[in-house]
Amino acid sequence: MNLRRALSPGTAFGLAIWALAVRRLAFAHLAVVHEGSPSPAKPRDIDDVTLAQAFYARLDKGARDHYAFRVADDVAGRFILLVPATAYDSGFRADVVIAGPGLPADGRPLSPAGDTPMTIAGIDYRLAAALSPDLGPGDYRIEVRSTSDADGVYSLCVGDREAGVADPVTRERVRALIGV
Repeated sequence: MNLRRALSPGTAFGLAIWALAVRRLAFAHLAVVHEGSPSPAKPRDIDDVTLAQAFYARLDKGARDHYAFRVADDVAGRFILLVPATAYDSGFRADVVIAGPGLPADGRPLSPAGDTPMTIAGIDYRLAAALSPDLGPGDYRIEVRSTSDADGVYSLCVGDREAGVADPVTRERVRALIGV
């Protein structure tokens, strides 16, 4: 059995493993609440894509947010898109595309994860997409795209290297953004 394929988010077993991993990682992610990054010319920089971080922002219908990061050495990327249940229940949907060296010219979408429900730190989410690509040295871009006719909040989780948790003020900013 190909363990990497079995653990991919495209299989039922893989989804279960991803759900457990996301729950564990989300508790350790440093939360970053920001106003969005709608300009591809001025993407939000991710200084260390291996550091566990959760970027929270609001997207209007049809809008896109842009992120950029640089990889110096080969790394295994970790990317997860969570949609708070409040936004999901209001019709908000989003997807994510990553572009860079070794990936298709038009980017590679994160794999759909079945909108699996989960609760993290008392907040209900839907696991919308996930991907763990091997990344070589170079410059990468991530685009989070609203795919519905509703506005909403998302959390783009990157990395898996734990470095602490969000402070109480940041946790309250996240809860206020989500509306819980």
